[in-house]
Amino acid sequence: MLNLVHLGAEPRSFRCLSESGNGYWCDRQRVYFEGQVLENAKPDFFSVMNLQNQSIFGHCQGVLYVGANCIPEVDLATFHFLVDHWLFAKDKSNVYAIYDNKLRVIDVDVSSFKIFEGGIIVRDNLRAFVVISGAVLKIIPDADLHTLTLLDCGYVKDKYRVYYHDVGLDDQILISSADPASFVVTDYESTISDSLNVDAKDKFGHYYRGILLRNTLIEDE
Repeated sequence: MLNLVHLGAEPRSFRCLSESGNGYWCDRQRVYFEGQVLENAKPDFFSVMNLQNQSIFGHCQGVLYVGANCIPEVDLATFHFLVDHWLFAKDKSNVYAIYDNKLRVIDVDVSSFKIFEGGIIVRDNLRAFVVISGAVLKIIPDADLHTLTLLDCGYVKDKYRVYYHDVGLDDQILISSADPASFVVTDYESTISDSLNVDAKDKFGHYYRGILLRNTLIEDE
């Protein structure tokens, strides 16, 4: 429960507006988000947009709020989240990345922007991107958009190349030694010895976290 004395809220009318039980609260005169008062938000007209238990979006009289931040430039009539993925949204003019209770316009084509399953890879009609921390987009260089495929364990491939996305480093690696046609992900538990883990393989060898472990040919299993 928020500190009502600190907020200056009226205890008798103080209530939660979010299905999740956190995020937005109000009393008879004001709306609050995590201890902050929302400027110009009126309790009788304020609605919360609950998505995947993320109660950080609200709107009031045609104006969008992300956390306690008012975002007046968004066209609320066309604003919507993409495939229930709360990191991205768009309206008629822009695609937005949402992170740390802030909304940022990202430089992509609005009409063709799409998210691959899992939310790690996004693309428009010209480029493909890997999503790193803070919902920042990093271009996948020279990706073939028609054959680009998201695999498990951080791997992505197209007809010509295989990439590995290193979550720990927020970076992607072009695996120049990989053969896209035969490249498949195994799993993190697979081993080629008692001490060597692998998570993928192709006709040239085994891989772990994007690194080729063996140059020997793999025998048919």
